[in-house]
Amino acid sequence: MANVIPRIFPLDEASKLSDFVNDNMKVALLSGTFNECNLREIVSFDQISDNEIPTLYGYTQGGFLVGGKTVTKSVDDTFIVYDMNDVGMTVAGGTLGPVRYAVMYNETNSDHLVYVFDFGEDKTVNDGAQFKIKIDDNGLMKAGQLLQS
Repeated sequence: MANVIPRIFPLDEASKLSDFVNDNMKVALLSGTFNECNLREIVSFDQISDNEIPTLYGYTQGGFLVGGKTVTKSVDDTFIVYDMNDVGMTVAGGTLGPVRYAVMYNETNSDHLVYVFDFGEDKTVNDGAQFKIKIDDNGLMKAGQLLQS
């Protein structure tokens, strides 16, 4: 399975219930198993928060606050590009994990899901090491083709 954009995010953006740049977005770490269809259909973080890893070894439940959010047009003016800073932490005091997914959710808007990171397998990070979600140099995600005039 690959990273997933839940169906609720484009609806929230189109109806202006979500403001990617100005709303508080957080990334929470999850264990457990899901399938792609389930992840696309989940609306709110509350629906899957039972799978969040506990506050432990430097991680705090609720997740990381996302910084550096931008929404711009692609260089060729064909897509809207959503971008953000990398998120992560240094693990302290033990081994963090297993972590299989991370979900970005809109803390400002009813905890609606924005994006699901799928690591492809359970990950663990040892004491003193970095747990980091690296955002692609081309941005986090692209939204629909823009109309050309």
